[in-house]
Amino acid sequence: MKAGDGESDHYCWERAEDMTTARLGYKLDPEHLRGSYDDAIPSAAKFYTSSGYSDEPLWIAAWLYRATVEEYYLKYIVDNAVSLGGTGCAVREFSWDNKMMEFKFSKQRCLASRAQYYTRNLTNIRNVTISVFHVGFESWYKRIEPNPNILYRALAGGPNDKDEFFDDRSNYEQTEATTSGTAPLVGPFCKLQAVSGNSGYHQGLPKLYHKPPQA
Repeated sequence: MKAGDGESDHYCWERAEDMTTARLGYKLDPEHLRGSYDDAIPSAAKFYTSSGYSDEPLWIAAWLYRATVEEYYLKYIVDNAVSLGGTGCAVREFSWDNKMMEFKFSKQRCLASRAQYYTRNLTNIRNVTISVFHVGFESWYKRIEPNPNILYRALAGGPNDKDEFFDDRSNYEQTEATTSGTAPLVGPFCKLQAVSGNSGYHQGLPKLYHKPPQA
């Protein structure tokens, strides 16, 4: 299932609760296959280009078998693992586009015995401009209304390939805060918090939770 349109949704700067515009919905499954979903839905190709869907059924079946212990899901894996490419392949990453690693891990629990690439080129995550990119703390760009939300500790898109940053609401590729952009920082920050002795925050940011007012 896919909902919405990547272009129009990115230009809609409002909370999901306040959206009143129509949103497109697409249904895709093995019984009603239209080929690669980004061929069937061109608007998706710019954001999430798919290399195939064969990993999803195996991954889902492995987790459902683990959760329910129903033989139906195990039989599905046995009958389809070879044809769907779940055996004998060298998998080097677990991503939204390739879940074969998680399929192998959940099915065989032998991730430690397989050579995986844990290192990547660090250049892309270095802040070479030594700049901080905050969205929501300044004036609401080209509008006079106050911003209804301030998203603390989120990461905006940041500089482009020429190391330039344009602080413009219409330039969502650089100014929008996304879960995919923020997610890689969650693990390192949690680790730093753990090794620091859980001593709390020292960045002058407001607390996420506040005590309720006294009656």
